[in-house]
This record gives sequence, structure tokens and C-alpha cells, in this order.
Amino acid sequence: MKKILLIFLISLITTNITKATDQQPDILFYGNEKLTVNIGCGHPSPLETYYQQNNLNYPFRMLHTANYRGHIATWKIIDDKFFITNIAIEEDNYKPTKFNVKSIDNTFSNDSKVFADWFSGVLVCQKRKKENYWKTEYSIYIYVKNGLVQKSKKITEKDFERIENLTQKDTADTNLMSKYSILYLNQSYISYYFRLHDSEHIEIGNKTGYLKGKNDYSVILEKYENSHFDWPYNWENFELSGAPNGTWKVIEDKLYLTDIHLNKGLNFDGPERLQLKLSEVFPSISDNSKILANWANGIYLASFGEEVADELIPELKSFKVKEFIIMRIESGNVVEKHTIPSEFDFDNIPNDANDKVKTIINDLKLQRE
Repeated sequence: MKKILLIFLISLITTNITKATDQQPDILFYGNEKLTVNIGCGHPSPLETYYQQNNLNYPFRMLHTANYRGHIATWKIIDDKFFITNIAIEEDNYKPTKFNVKSIDNTFSNDSKVFADWFSGVLVCQKRKKENYWKTEYSIYIYVKNGLVQKSKKITEKDFERIENLTQKDTADTNLMSKYSILYLNQSYISYYFRLHDSEHIEIGNKTGYLKGKNDYSVILEKYENSHFDWPYNWENFELSGAPNGTWKVIEDKLYLTDIHLNKGLNFDGPERLQLKLSEVFPSISDNSKILANWANGIYLASFGEEVADELIPELKSFKVKEFIIMRIESGNVVEKHTIPSEFDFDNIPNDANDKVKTIINDLKLQRE
């Protein structure tokens, strides 16, 4: 119990760090309450996840530093179903269909609301005090899975204090422990999502760089059709959870996964990395040193360059891209690849560019539409 409590207390501290730059919240109507919904690095707007999971171009632009996502969405929970009803961009309001937001199953959708069955995650909501908007009356944590509410817990400041100073006697309080449970689930969720977009390493010839999956997730998740719940180490796995992150190598024009980690934690300077054996994820393989990524299909972009120290703060380093390698992959086989300089304008392809390069870049754009 002491070990679990220590982990939880550390989590509370690091969670507060991620809120250093507050983002404008979304809005949720739940029962008779109007709530604000936290949005941040580990709590993406459910509307953001719609475009990521479907590998669609994101239609919004940053409004200001307090609204990077470019919108404020309004949501409703009706009969334990999660709906989006409005998308606000500054002073203008739009129906979700304006931005082609669709349910997987449209049975519960209509012109005024869209069933958000693509979304799974924890919503952290606040009931604001009428006399002071910046003060919270209480919080509600809501776990949604495939658009359906699984559980929700109202948590007061007193609850937080009791959990932070948990005693053996408190563990007998089933209501308090159920609140502890959803807080722990939330921590696993934000750690997973915070690390979901970490770049993966790739080696091509004598070059080592970074690889991004088709929808900015790990290429490993593509094996599971980007379903987080088919990935066995998702946030519901309390024993062992983390975002998948691989090391890749192109050998004789084939893409291999050579190493696999779980990335977790909320540190901006890098993840906590837990190495897995390939056979833990792919039990049928005979060679534990690599596996052919025969599930990989499409256009992939790898970047190569060097780590450059900041002039003012040398400890801070950023990756400076010198060139890209763009690859067309079919069932793990690299059937086409081109090296492109970093200054190449992907949005305005030069007329003198190679015809095959033009084609593969246009295919990459189509892949993202």
C-alpha cells in the first residue's frame, strides 16, 4: 500500500506540472450540470482524437497560447452516451457536421448532435462556483469507452485530501477507494496519451533518425488498426501500461521492428522507458531480435539530422533535420524510397522535382486527407 500511495502522490505532483499553461476548457452538460472539461497534453480534446484516430487532416488552427487546438467543443451526456453538439471558433458556432464529424455507428446521431463513439478516455470536469468562475466547487471524473460512460465519480477537495493522506482505515471505505481507482485510471490515461506521439528511432543504411506512423502514432499501433484497446498495455492495464514505441531498421528493403518499449511518464525532457521482449508482444515469432512489419502499408516519412544545443541553455537540445527519406511500404516491403533535403517544400513541390517524388508526396497528402 505504501508503494502504491507513493506512486500516486508523485503522480499528483507531476500532473500539476502539465497544467502550467492552462488551456481553455471544453464544455460538458451532464445531468443538470454545466461543467468545464480539462484539456491538456495528457487530456486531448475528444474532438482532436477524432482526426488522429481516423488519420484525417486537422481542420483547426491555433487561436492563441491558451487554445492550441483551435476550438472549444460542447458535449452532452444523455442516457450514458457521449455526444458532441457544437464547435465554437472564437465568436462563431458550428454544427459538428460542418467539419465532417461522424460516428462509427450513426444510430444515436442526428442533425443536432453526433454520438462520439470514437472516444475512449477519462474526462476531468469541474463544476465552477457561481460567485467565482476560477474557483472549483467540485470535480467529476468520467470514464468513457467507445462513447459510453463506464463510471463517474464526484470528487471534492476533502476527498483529495483524504486520498493524499490515505490511512489503513480509509482503505475500508469502498466509496473513497472507488474514487482512488478512477484517479489512478486517469493517471495511467494521461501518461499513455502524453507519450503516444513520441518519435520512434529508425536505421536506414548507416543513418539513424526518427520515424512517424501514418497518424502520428507508433507504427506498432497500426498492427492493431490504431485501436488502443487491442494494444494489451493500454491505460486499463494497471499492472503494466504505456504507449508503444519501437526501434526500426530497413534491411534489404524490408522494414523490421527490432526493439519495443513502453513509454510512460509526464516529463517533458523524455519518457520513462520499459523494454519488452518482442516475443511478449508477438508470441509466435521465432527470432526475438526482429520481426517483419508486414502490417505496415502506406507512405512513411523518416527524418535524419543531428541534436543541436540551445545557444542560451546548452542543456536543452533540439533535433535539426538535414534530410528526409520518404518510403512507400507494402506489407513491410519498401517498394520505393527517395531522399529529400530538409528545405524541400512539401506544400509547393518544385516543377523540376522528379516525377516519382511528385507522385509519392501527392500520395502522402492523399493519405492524410
